[in-house]
Amino acid sequence: AAAAAAAALAEGDNSGADGAEGEVGASDGEAGVGAKPVVVFDKLDDEEARAVVGAVLGEWAKALPDAVTCDEWVAWALQTNYVAPLLDALGEVSHLTFGLRPGSRQHEAELMQACLERERRARVLETPGNDCCLISRDWWDSWQAYVKAVPPPASSFPPASLPSASASGSGSSHAAGPIEPGPISNHTLVSPPGTFDRLVGSGSSGRLRKGLVVDKHFVLVSEHVWEILFRWYGGGPRFRRRIMQTADGVDVELYPIFLKLMRHTHTSATRAGQDPDEVFAEKPQMRLWFHIEISRTQSLHEVINSVCSQQKELGRQSIAGLVPEGVRLWDFGNPLTPRRFSDDSMTVDEAGLTDGQQVLVEVRNADLSWPSELYAVYKAKSVDRSVVEVDSAVVAGKKKDHPIGATGLSNLGNTCFMNSALQCLSNTQAFTKYFRSGCYLKEINTTNPLGMKGLFAKRYGELVRQMWTAGKASVAPVKFRHAVAKQNSAFADHQQHDSQELLSAILDGLHEDLNRITDKPYIERKDSDGRPDAVVAAEHWDGHLKRDQSVVVDLFYGLFKSQLRCRECGFVSVTFDPFSLLTLPLPSETTAVLDIKLTPLDGSAPTRFAVEVDEGPTWSQVKAELAKLANLSPSEIVFVEMTGSTVHRIPHDDQKMRALSGHMLSAFQIRRSVA
Repeated sequence: AAAAAAAALAEGDNSGADGAEGEVGASDGEAGVGAKPVVVFDKLDDEEARAVVGAVLGEWAKALPDAVTCDEWVAWALQTNYVAPLLDALGEVSHLTFGLRPGSRQHEAELMQACLERERRARVLETPGNDCCLISRDWWDSWQAYVKAVPPPASSFPPASLPSASASGSGSSHAAGPIEPGPISNHTLVSPPGTFDRLVGSGSSGRLRKGLVVDKHFVLVSEHVWEILFRWYGGGPRFRRRIMQTADGVDVELYPIFLKLMRHTHTSATRAGQDPDEVFAEKPQMRLWFHIEISRTQSLHEVINSVCSQQKELGRQSIAGLVPEGVRLWDFGNPLTPRRFSDDSMTVDEAGLTDGQQVLVEVRNADLSWPSELYAVYKAKSVDRSVVEVDSAVVAGKKKDHPIGATGLSNLGNTCFMNSALQCLSNTQAFTKYFRSGCYLKEINTTNPLGMKGLFAKRYGELVRQMWTAGKASVAPVKFRHAVAKQNSAFADHQQHDSQELLSAILDGLHEDLNRITDKPYIERKDSDGRPDAVVAAEHWDGHLKRDQSVVVDLFYGLFKSQLRCRECGFVSVTFDPFSLLTLPLPSETTAVLDIKLTPLDGSAPTRFAVEVDEGPTWSQVKAELAKLANLSPSEIVFVEMTGSTVHRIPHDDQKMRALSGHMLSAFQIRRSVA
């Protein structure tokens, strides 16, 4: 309403101008090209203007009780010189941002001229990374003749320009007078229907035909200018192109590449909480989803974002709620050796994607598993018990001769933190022997509300047996990761996590599933009362075992002694708390080893010395240590800061070194000074 009122007031001098003033109608457009209604405002009389302003301020007052009234606005307007510039600015915003059609050809030309001039000064069409749009030269010339505008100053990069009134009015095609150009028509730029009929995205309806020349067949405008003209006239199709940096300057990527996006037919086959063993009893099939137009300079992350947004235009074939975090891209240029793109910061060009190449869009299931991983589980279970490798290359089964225990864990995507923790546990011999022997099956606690009724322990036991089976090069811990995500939702987001935190969660999960105590009693802790530590520790440990007792407690738990002393009465309280993990500080380096090249006075070959000094030494301290190793007097040594054969400076002995390592220091033997 505010925009409409401002536009109406700003158009106060346009009565009688060319065009359909005072009417609201729809411009005639071609079917399917987005013809839009055109709104034109004419001059309002005083009562109408006051009614519009009153309505706007009334709506404002509903939301803000302390807002100004119409009378207050009029009183302020009569005392200030800001009203006219304000209305001009609001009118321009209304036309250029909200798409209100100007009431005259002259005003339309002035608005567009000012917009093009601002973009020329900002070098919008000369900045790599910006997007621009193509408009057919025929339509652009028709529009130029209609508005009869003055051209902006020329720039080094050929932008869209407006001709002078004399130039635009010349020619037989416009001899009969100005004619509205109608909806934007870019159909002359489209190649004939062919391979990429199922193109989706950004209002585009096909590929550009070959051999197009800028400023001959089309003009380049910014996205902002396209939006303005599209809202005024409608039409299409839209062709968005990216400006990129080349060896010769900036250029427009007229012909981006088109990818054939494939999709699994089992994308939604897995229900939340469904066991991975129950799905993908056969290799998941793929089918063509749609084609997408992308720039070679786009990153794969941008491609994924485009896929998620543009697939919404597919209607029944779209995926509701698709987000970038739930999408992975696979290169299926060679179907026999598919390759997953694990680094989405790469550009399309760096990834080696070419025009017409097949790319699989893998969509994560509702239970956070991936179709390729579920198929890997099935292969590991039913295809001659072969080794399954799931990485950035191929999901395939290969049997290799590997010694028992020398089995790796495949990276399922940001799971290196999990694999390192599992390898630590797997190589804890007593713990692994417990699971390999099957003893854990006899101690599963199915009634513990803090556990998973044995599922977590079973998944870990199955993984341990796979890792300690001879002949396996690597296994994919898909089912165990599924159990970890179910047991602790913090690890269900497929991001990097702290390995120690996961290790603690694994031990807690295994302990609760294998807790031998089914009915936990209440234990009251007693004060030490000066008793010996051994007695108090045994008492606390017994109390702990009455509530928590499992193989995890047997192998990974201890007691941590805490002592509190009252400063006033001297009373001492000693407690022993169970722990499974200790956080220890890493020792910091307090010394550094310097690599020093000493050149003797007699001109013989230099000798290299490794000198160990404390942190932050002075040159005199380094000189003293070097003198001991070289059997010289410190006064016979001089240090020189050099780069190649160039001497930068000779430091003073009392100065501190600016760097302790990372480069070789040069020292020279000199004659001892004689007093």
